[in-house]
This record gives sequence, C-alpha cells and structure tokens, in this order.
Amino acid sequence: MAERPWRTLTSRPIYHSPWVDLREDGVELPSGRRNRHAVVTLATAHSVGVLPLLPSGEVILVRQYRYVQDGWFWESPSGAPQPGEPLEAAAQRELREEAGYRAGRLVPLTAFHTSKSVCRETAHLYAGLDLLRDPLPPDATEDIEVSHFPAAEVVRMVERAEIMDAMTVVAVLTAARTGLLS
Repeated sequence: MAERPWRTLTSRPIYHSPWVDLREDGVELPSGRRNRHAVVTLATAHSVGVLPLLPSGEVILVRQYRYVQDGWFWESPSGAPQPGEPLEAAAQRELREEAGYRAGRLVPLTAFHTSKSVCRETAHLYAGLDLLRDPLPPDATEDIEVSHFPAAEVVRMVERAEIMDAMTVVAVLTAARTGLLS
C-alpha cells in the first residue's frame, strides 16, 4: 500500500482552554472516502515523567487524586512543560514539585504517543538518579502523598494493575528491562 497521508479538507474549533484544544476535522482518506475526525491537542503537545530511583533500590512514587478516574493512584511524578521550558527542566521541576527531589542525573528512558488516534501528545520519560532533597511548592490543584517502594514491588504493582498511569507503567517496565530497576 502506498503511503499517502490523510488530507484535511476542513477544520472546526470546538473547545479551547489554556490546557487543551478540541477540534473536528473533515478528512479525505487515501481511499478517497471522507470522514470526520476529532483531534485533542494539549497546550504543549508534550509531557514529561520521572521515575525517581534511590541508591537503596527503592522507587519514589506519588499518590494523588485523579478527577477523571475518580480515585487516588500511585504514579511517578509527571506533568507538562511550561511554554518554552526544555523537557529536562520540566522533568526536574515536576520531580521537585511532586516528590521534593532534584535528580543529579536524568537518564532518558523512552518517548511514546499517549493516545495516538485522538490526542496529540508525546510523553518523554526519564529515570531520576543521584537524588537530592530540593522541594518546590506543589501546584495549587495537587494534594500529594509521597512514599518509597522496593523496585520489585513497583514492578508487581504494575503487573497487578495497581499502577495504571500509562507514563508510570511504561517507565517502570522500560527501567526494569534496561536493568535500572533491580
């Protein structure tokens, strides 16, 4: 099959906020068939996540309430870059705001599309090593609990679906595969 991209025929904004835009595009597929497609674009189109690893073999996780899922969940510190903020600086800021640490080294783990068919967002994941206490005040909307877990327990939490945040799942499994979690 020849690679021919979809062609945008129309584009109609539906919703705008400082964090997210929603639009509906009229598109023509390579087959010539026409369709409508919803597109969600986040303000930065990028997010960052840090899996903080202590020399003791423990992983720092944060627990916070997630309104959309209506529950409290363990996850790695994560968030979005501010306009013009480099990805690694955003990762450090989120780590400081949510877990109270700064990483002496950020090791890139991977990047992935969080929802390839609807949302335009690429998540950039890091392992945080050589951690130093260096807290920043949390965002006004965040009420966060911080705890340390043995690395093997964090992997089991992913396997038992006790950790369901996509960025944390991908970071944990990638770090385990590469030997950063032992």
